[in-house]
Amino acid sequence: MSEVVRWRATITYRKTGRLRYLGHLDVARAMERAVRRAALPVAYSEGYNQRMRLSFGPPLPLGAEGEGEIVVATLTAKLPESEVLWRLGAQLPADLGVVTVTVEPAAGPTALNLIRTALWRMQLAAEPSLTRGELAQAAAAVMSAQQLALRDNDKVTDVRQGIVYVEAGSREAPLELTALLGASGHNYLSPDKLLRLLESLLPRPATLRWTRLVRVRFET
Repeated sequence: MSEVVRWRATITYRKTGRLRYLGHLDVARAMERAVRRAALPVAYSEGYNQRMRLSFGPPLPLGAEGEGEIVVATLTAKLPESEVLWRLGAQLPADLGVVTVTVEPAAGPTALNLIRTALWRMQLAAEPSLTRGELAQAAAAVMSAQQLALRDNDKVTDVRQGIVYVEAGSREAPLELTALLGASGHNYLSPDKLLRLLESLLPRPATLRWTRLVRVRFET
């Protein structure tokens, strides 16, 4: 018996607007329903409880937006990329819209296996208020450090390898931050933990929180 040929559709999509409050499992269910309505030739797992063979990227923090989220679908037949984009896009709301599609033979590592970092943009609020210069000073301290200890419950971890770069924006208000952070298992660092780290390096005590958080894209 010849081996069944599989194809892999790598789909990038956005999660923005009101749908930024949609949880990861809800996003997965919405995408499964959209794939079913689009009649894509998606493969299913074997066994009694068969499931669509869809693999999703790391979940977003609740309330965060994503401009380049990833889902990988295993297909039983090849379709033109434009057709996958059109079929699937017609079944999804604009705030959960498809951005790009690539279709290739299902061999080797997927795009999800190659993810190493994620680019984040943040708008911040500080209590008490901070200047852009004070935030930039803390960001510069992060970049110049060889090690950065962060306490999480009772565990202290060096998180420096999880920070490729962090930079304060140019405006005084709202405060802005851009960061390229680890997104794989060995170097993962969340934006919230980055803010806790920055708090420890500020020239005066303050609490930071994001008011808008966007994962712009994943990088390999």
